Amino acid sequence: MRRLLLAAAVLCAFVARANADNGVGQSIDDFGPPIDLQQPRDDAAFIDLLEPVGFYRGGSTVRRLYIAGIVGGSFATLGTPLGPNGNGAGDPSPSPAANQSLFTAGGAIGLAFEALDRDWRVEFEGRGRNNLVSNRTSTFDSVVGPETYLFTTTAKNGWSTMVNLWRDYELTDRWTLYVGGGIGAGGYRFSYQKFNPVDNYQISTSPHVSAFAWQAGGGTAYAITERITLDIGYRFFQIANGTSTAAISYVPGPPVGSEVVGAAFSASELFFAFRIYEPFRNWR
Repeated sequence: MRRLLLAAAVLCAFVARANADNGVGQSIDDFGPPIDLQQPRDDAAFIDLLEPVGFYRGGSTVRRLYIAGIVGGSFATLGTPLGPNGNGAGDPSPSPAANQSLFTAGGAIGLAFEALDRDWRVEFEGRGRNNLVSNRTSTFDSVVGPETYLFTTTAKNGWSTMVNLWRDYELTDRWTLYVGGGIGAGGYRFSYQKFNPVDNYQISTSPHVSAFAWQAGGGTAYAITERITLDIGYRFFQIANGTSTAAISYVPGPPVGSEVVGAAFSASELFFAFRIYEPFRNWR
């Protein structure tokens, strides 16, 4: 038995020496390439979207298309700056302004680019606002004594379409500040009623208002990934004053005259925007 074990040891030593002489190594590569145990990925577009590699490439912004969703709060004011008489004369009781917090939402499509060694964004934006409805009571002094009026003012189905230009200022690879503004058009369904419950005297109108609109503001943006950016901003928005002819009547009864009523809508707006750059990259 002892001789058998000795012979086996001598044989193993001989084989090992022969392998060494023939250049046979002990590397794991001799057993072939390693097996990839990961599941094959068919969601390359989604993984590419979430890859956290930063907003800027090579220290400068490349020209890139983006889309954005916008939600926020609109702290709106609806006034009749001309008064029910149109020119401010003949009526001692112009209506007080209506103030209300509204919800605003919409979207934008834009292009980020570099020009004049500056980073810019130009975009087309469309948004809507929910209804403003205000019921107020005001008392005025007149030649016959105090008069109380009930005012009902509404701005419904509000909309705006804007072309904006934003100037981006890089703070870090991920944080930016921006300022800018835009011009376009906006509108709403305007309704106005002034009613004196003592003698049933009323002035009422319900036109559509569509006019020039503008906005200006700024904000900050954080690049979550190369293609996803969260934007927090402020804008002051205003639609140019509109006018309409309101009917004067004693309820019930036919119109007995008319007045010109002015309408002015403006709002301070805080919002969140969620931008996705190159949304169609993987469609090519």
